[in-house]
Amino acid sequence: MKLTANLKLRFSIERRRVVVESSTFEKATFDQFLAVSIATHANERDGKSYIKDITGKGSLNEHLEKLVEEAREMDKEERERILSSSLYPTIHIDDSQYYIRFIPFGKTLMNGELFDGDLSEQLGVLKKAVMYTGELKKITIRDGAEKEITDNYRVILEDDGGEIEIAPKKWVKATPEQLEEMVVREYSVTEQIEKMAIKAIEGEGWNFLSASFLNGPMKDPRGFFAEEDGVSKYFLITNEGVKETVIGQAYGVYLYRETIRSFDPSNASLCDQAAMHLMKSRELENYKTKSLVVLLSSCTGPVAQKIINYELSVKSSSELARLGLTFLERGLNSGWEVSALSRMKNIASPKQKELIYKMDSSSFDLNDLIGMDRSILKPEDFQKVVDHEKERTTKLDYIKDVIGKVMMSGLRERSKKTKSDAETKDFHKFINTLIAHNKNDMSGLFDDQLNSVYRLAKRLESMLPSIEAKCKSAEEADK
Repeated sequence: MKLTANLKLRFSIERRRVVVESSTFEKATFDQFLAVSIATHANERDGKSYIKDITGKGSLNEHLEKLVEEAREMDKEERERILSSSLYPTIHIDDSQYYIRFIPFGKTLMNGELFDGDLSEQLGVLKKAVMYTGELKKITIRDGAEKEITDNYRVILEDDGGEIEIAPKKWVKATPEQLEEMVVREYSVTEQIEKMAIKAIEGEGWNFLSASFLNGPMKDPRGFFAEEDGVSKYFLITNEGVKETVIGQAYGVYLYRETIRSFDPSNASLCDQAAMHLMKSRELENYKTKSLVVLLSSCTGPVAQKIINYELSVKSSSELARLGLTFLERGLNSGWEVSALSRMKNIASPKQKELIYKMDSSSFDLNDLIGMDRSILKPEDFQKVVDHEKERTTKLDYIKDVIGKVMMSGLRERSKKTKSDAETKDFHKFINTLIAHNKNDMSGLFDDQLNSVYRLAKRLESMLPSIEAKCKSAEEADK
């Protein structure tokens, strides 16, 4: 076994501050340079006289005398360096450094480096570990208190224990006993989690099983438990796919690893379970339709059909209806609900309508039947189409007959000589409209258009006796 996981661990450390004293040379100030010059070139009595002459009895007198005393304690080389290059020896005290002793592992971390043992007992190693400028003079270690810490660490688990990354790229060995003792358990697992935990765990991407994960993603209404290839797993349905969670256990530690399984026919069995869970948990209404279409496209036919039947029985969805037609064309031609077929018919192509008609014709009206292949029509529907065509032919013949009567009688031209009134105006309007239609192929008119023209012809025919009488009266008046 070898895997990497993020675990919450608790163990003891000791943090101790290190005070580093070092000496360097810095640019001397004027009073320092003056003090060294006096100490170098004048004896003690003359020096005090010079200082008095320079400072009088003011506050600078004591200050300069103190600097001269310090300068007299310097060796000759130091004074010559100051006089020649103005470099004055300075003591730096740095109390910002510290080291952390990881007690269970016998390791100490300082300035990004990991050392064996306690650095307080290894002065030579400590001198190499501290940072300073110039010449190291003194190291003082301040007392520190041992305390227990809890934090998340990257851990490599192996058969014989593990390695813990206690600092970036700094690893320490841990025994199985240490790991079991250090792991923080903030929850108690259910019997189901305990049973599904596998022992043979490998690879990357494992995370510490936390209470927040158990009470969050693993209690989502879109999640379900299922067995796959002999392993019990938890699956969470998302809009992008099914998130697979595997539980593992090592050294008393519960871990989990998540993998996104895409909606794909290669995952048809899993997609079937996901779709059925959405329906049983009543989460379909909260699930995006576009995502549902992708999911159902990867399901087996019977499961996809069951969901589509259910959804189309409660709402209209062109996306789901279109998907249903796809399964219909693939050969799934039984098991469809009438309500689903009716919604599918509304967006179906002529060929798709024929497939639906063969399964259920109850939602097909005359308009649907007219454009279909007559060879598949049921006898009663076939007769409806034939009767409808006869009726249309009768109406077309009647319209043409009325136009013929008007044209043969010459009433169109004769009526122009009569006194114009509302009736003759309507007569001319009606005959002009009918003639215009007659110039085109009226067989292509829709039923409502044909009925409108038919009613117009009926009205025109009813006017013929009156128009004839008006024409005769006008003709007699002209004699």
